[in-house]
Amino acid sequence: MPLPPYRRVGNVFVVRCIDHLFKHGPEVNAAMRCLRFEFKGQVTVHPDIPNVRKQLFIARHCVSIDMLDLDEAKATIGIPAHINFTDLARQLPVNSWRGPSQRSPLTNSKVSFTAYRRARLHDVLERDDVEKRLLAKRKLQRSTTPVNATQ
Repeated sequence: MPLPPYRRVGNVFVVRCIDHLFKHGPEVNAAMRCLRFEFKGQVTVHPDIPNVRKQLFIARHCVSIDMLDLDEAKATIGIPAHINFTDLARQLPVNSWRGPSQRSPLTNSKVSFTAYRRARLHDVLERDDVEKRLLAKRKLQRSTTPVNATQ
């Protein structure tokens, strides 16, 4: 079995996005997408390999990085030290975690809020339009009504 094209270091990066993605240029946005970030506050876990280190260096001002060694990461999630992550990966079915994409709860709440806001603004504008038409009709009635008929 050939060795992978990177040196195994045995560390794991726990990376947290601390800044909004839209504020930065295309290179930083591409690096954040490679690190699987979509919104501020999201946390992802990556192996310590040169490609990931490169992406972290590009986006270093947008993320906070915690580095765990492999044994500490195993102890954190409750895996015995003698079990490898590759053995665990073999036990997963091929299609696990590959279902249809779903929005995050944060994105869902933003979308529902904007839909509510849009509907509310539509209602307000419609109400204002109705009020304007009523005022115009009243003004028209006042101007066409003879002065003697009102007394």
